[in-house]
Amino acid sequence: MGLAQLHKVRVRALAGVVPPESVDIRSELDTIFGGDSRQLERYIKIMRLGSRRIASPTTTNLMLCHAAAVRVLDYIQKESGTGESAAGTIDALILSSTSLDYKYPASACILQGYLGLPEDCTCLDMTGLGCSAFVHALLLGSSLINSGAARRCLVVAGDTNSRHTNPRNKNTRILFGDGAAAALLERDEEAGPSYFLTGTRGKDYELLIAPAGGAALPLDHELLDLELRDKAGNVWHLWEDVMQGMEIFRFSTEIAAWGIERLLKAAGVEREEVDYYALHQANGQIVKAVAAVAALPKGRYSAETFERYGNCGNAAVALDLCRELQQRPHQKVCLATFGVGLSWGLSLLDTSKTRSLGISDYEATLPEPTRAELIEHYCSLFVGKVGQS
Repeated sequence: MGLAQLHKVRVRALAGVVPPESVDIRSELDTIFGGDSRQLERYIKIMRLGSRRIASPTTTNLMLCHAAAVRVLDYIQKESGTGESAAGTIDALILSSTSLDYKYPASACILQGYLGLPEDCTCLDMTGLGCSAFVHALLLGSSLINSGAARRCLVVAGDTNSRHTNPRNKNTRILFGDGAAAALLERDEEAGPSYFLTGTRGKDYELLIAPAGGAALPLDHELLDLELRDKAGNVWHLWEDVMQGMEIFRFSTEIAAWGIERLLKAAGVEREEVDYYALHQANGQIVKAVAAVAALPKGRYSAETFERYGNCGNAAVALDLCRELQQRPHQKVCLATFGVGLSWGLSLLDTSKTRSLGISDYEATLPEPTRAELIEHYCSLFVGKVGQS
């Protein structure tokens, strides 16, 4: 498909949620950098490291997603003034993440139940695309509305990347934070066109991968006991994110710059006509490099979201958009993302009627059982079924 132009869809509201626990990079001088302050300061300068938000052991990705979705639905309900639940108006729910709570069922199905959405609401997960997934989810939700299959679609993006990284690996640990965002898409006959550009370079899938845990390489004691160290002393496990950093850097800057140029050309829009470029918040170095190669106007992009919250995976660009629109309303916004696959997703949106509710600290909206409680719960379900048979 590549390029797509869709009509009669607008982003009505957008909200972000991050865990309250903030970890400043300088507090990890000893634990990650072995007390080497010169190396730490070098990383801070190059990547613009600041702080990251880390979810507690009992806070899962689904819980963050639920909290973000509740904020959006509460806003829509209050704005309507009818007193009727906005949950009953949702025709489709798309949840994008690489941090799914369970192998199955889909997190979207569980979230549908928690939110009280109608049973005829289409629910699905979008996973395996990493940091480009939010734009793909926007494309799918917008397509459902554009086709007439839905009038309202709730798109929720979330990742708990801190669970995918090793505390003894500074290549990944220092970058990733946790967070979620929710966006309500709805049909609007007067909405301007939305443009999307997506693509995949599947031949390079091994440059960014979590090799173990799927059907190809199931987890067993052999893999659990396997610990790898690179020349820099970083520790790797095969069920964690394994990334070829320099190759991903080259891919990101190349594809984002090329994609922005192609997308704007297709839309007939000059660079200066775009009010803000929401670039994937991979790290400050990549944001700066993408902006330079793409020749973006100064002051129309930022790495502030990364500096505050870390790289929150596919939620990162949504959080950046959320932060920016709360500070300054914009009409034309370009989203540029790149991620696992290798994949990319870009979009040019009219956000003149989008209400950003900002980014708030997570407050539990669902019970948070401990690991021991979950194990006991699911064992009791299994034993109960066996006893009844």
